[in-house]
Amino acid sequence: LSSAHGAHGGRRKGHLPVVWPGLGIWISDVPPVPVPKPEPKSLPELLYAMGTGRALCDWQRMALEPYKEMVWKNRHAPSTTRLHDLLRLRIWRPAVVETEWLHLREAEDERSRRIASMPQGSLVVTQWVTSTGSVRLLFPEEEDDPSPGIAWADLGGAEGACVVLLEEGLDFWVEPRGGHVADEDQEDVDQFRPTKLSVRETWESDSRHMGTLQRGDVVQLAEISGRFGRVVRIKSIEESDEAVGGWMDLYTEAGWSCLRKRFPGQVHPEEVKRRILKDSVESVLLQLSQEVDQTGSKKEEEIFEEEEAELPELLKELGELEAKSLYTRDWREAIDPIWGRRYFINRWSGQVIHKLTRYGVAEAAVRLTVYFNNLSVNAAGLHREEWPEKKLKQLEDSAISGFAAMADVPDKRVAVKFLAGPEDPIENSEPPTPNDSEDSITGEATYRPPRSDLKVEVMLKAPGVKAAWASAALQRLMADAEIFSNHIAEVLGSVPQIWLLQLKDGEPFTMVRADLEEMDIARDSDLAERARSKASEIEEMTALVDTEFVELRKNLMWSRPKSMQYAFHQIGEVNARAMCEGLEMAYNADHAQKDPSHLEEISIWGCSIGNGGAVALANALAIGCGEKLQSIILDENDIGAAGAKALGVGLQSCPFLRELSLPKNPLGKGFASLLTGLGPNLKVLDAAEANLDDEAALATSKTITRWPFLRSLRLAGNAMTLLGIEALVRSMLLAKDLQQLDLRGSSTTPLAVEWHRLMKLLQKGNIDTRKLRL
Repeated sequence: LSSAHGAHGGRRKGHLPVVWPGLGIWISDVPPVPVPKPEPKSLPELLYAMGTGRALCDWQRMALEPYKEMVWKNRHAPSTTRLHDLLRLRIWRPAVVETEWLHLREAEDERSRRIASMPQGSLVVTQWVTSTGSVRLLFPEEEDDPSPGIAWADLGGAEGACVVLLEEGLDFWVEPRGGHVADEDQEDVDQFRPTKLSVRETWESDSRHMGTLQRGDVVQLAEISGRFGRVVRIKSIEESDEAVGGWMDLYTEAGWSCLRKRFPGQVHPEEVKRRILKDSVESVLLQLSQEVDQTGSKKEEEIFEEEEAELPELLKELGELEAKSLYTRDWREAIDPIWGRRYFINRWSGQVIHKLTRYGVAEAAVRLTVYFNNLSVNAAGLHREEWPEKKLKQLEDSAISGFAAMADVPDKRVAVKFLAGPEDPIENSEPPTPNDSEDSITGEATYRPPRSDLKVEVMLKAPGVKAAWASAALQRLMADAEIFSNHIAEVLGSVPQIWLLQLKDGEPFTMVRADLEEMDIARDSDLAERARSKASEIEEMTALVDTEFVELRKNLMWSRPKSMQYAFHQIGEVNARAMCEGLEMAYNADHAQKDPSHLEEISIWGCSIGNGGAVALANALAIGCGEKLQSIILDENDIGAAGAKALGVGLQSCPFLRELSLPKNPLGKGFASLLTGLGPNLKVLDAAEANLDDEAALATSKTITRWPFLRSLRLAGNAMTLLGIEALVRSMLLAKDLQQLDLRGSSTTPLAVEWHRLMKLLQKGNIDTRKLRL
């Protein structure tokens, strides 16, 4: 002890004693070696350490906290980088679309839903290629997309490769709004101030400006470095000889490109437009010169001076004629031979446009008017309905498909109106015969042109300026009166409840006459058309309510049930609103003020109430109808993000809610807002097959601590990456009473490698691994 004490008393500061069996306390004179801190590694060193594999290619763009700087983060490691480095180190590869159209789909499976199509020549960023011949691509939806999506496509087919790697020496067209954007969306608002791209001395953004490029210019790719490229302009759309070259962005940081590959034999639409305009001006000058030559008496100098004086006046007249070109006869329709898209040329000025709405040009239309007997909008059967006008509108809408099939046009271009027949007889409908033209006794005329009880007006609008697009099929049918009559009878006979328009029961209706007319319809601006479409949506929302729900709306005030259950009953948005109006009336009734809330369970399963029904239900809950509510089941009701957000507000007034079931509804981005309305008594939450992603998973993991009684969380059949899956698994460590977390079929990537790590994570937290279902 004394030696140990002496050793202990004489030890120097900073040396720790060591207890050694049989020797007592021993103090080392050698200072302890500090633990080395790992130095941060660069991206190439991390990639070398990780080796090869798909983990190297799986990156996601996100904001780097707390500076909100956008970076690319690996989904499997805490590494961040930029798109320039991913392309420079050849983790991702730049590529060009070689096929005429590259069809993009949601998943690797060829049967998955198609989400977009990219035209030939578009520049894309490829992430990896599978053994089945599919390639995963970066799919940004805007130039600086904060979270670009991913899409799958076929690498090649029987006709050759669909996507090839980007190489130096290729020629490209400049498309400032995006190389894959449609031509009609590429045009500048002001054609005299086109959008231009800057070319720099080096690839750095702050380097010296070397020139500009605009739409239609042809550049050659001389050098590639990451997402930047050095280009040389080899052809200018402005026919300028100025040499322009330097570095530009081949891709933005989100993967958006402003170049499109130029293939042999292709002509840019901007070049076609300028060529047509140039030819038009040359033809005007030629005509002017011919008129001047006919005078013969003027000197050459005087003629030249007169040309200079008259040319501005002529251009002014052409401009005025172009401004007044509001009829279809003033425009010529053509199809782009390269891209196959429709465009229109003004017959006076040669101006080329892709959308007639920009100039307010009238629509080419065809009006088919058919007259009938024994059918009328004043029939007693129609007026016995509760809402005759709305029922008549339903009959008109039901006839659209039949008339569209007759004309062989889409339904959306057809409008049908049922009108009262003319009071005067229809002239020349049936010529009189010699036997009935005059009475044999009195000598008076006995033939009377037939009356018409119903007039059906069918308006068919053409997409361009050719009315024959809609009238050709009708003219062929009307060439044979018997065949046309049979088609008309079949169309009206297939309209549900057409018998409501019959004047005499038991007698058939007959067609009296049919007229076909080609015409121009005045077109409103884009703003007016959007307002009209919005008004039509509102009109659809005020559609008829079924008699069953009319009575339910009245009776809820008195019946005040504790449970409302409907299973696979096609309620729809209109009837759902009527039902929720009844709930509000029952809550606000004078005789129920002592105990206004009565509902404890709502079960509406597979009833297609949609967003409109969800919003109506949320409004009813928000005023207090859900104060006693304990269970809400809304499976398979087509409720989207808008409906989910509304429900999140309404559920804040349901403090005793214990069960919420919303599977097979496309909730999507609205799920996070819905979670904010759930109270602390929640025990069961079911959102399986609800189009949920990592954002929804992270929102759930952050709010799970607010539900101390949560027993079951079902999120199967969604689309989450490892990031979302791990966040939910880690949330189980905070929810000790959770008995089941169902994530089956929710992972977009195989979890064979990560499975054991997630299980060990739960075991360290003393969580039964059987509670997790992957």
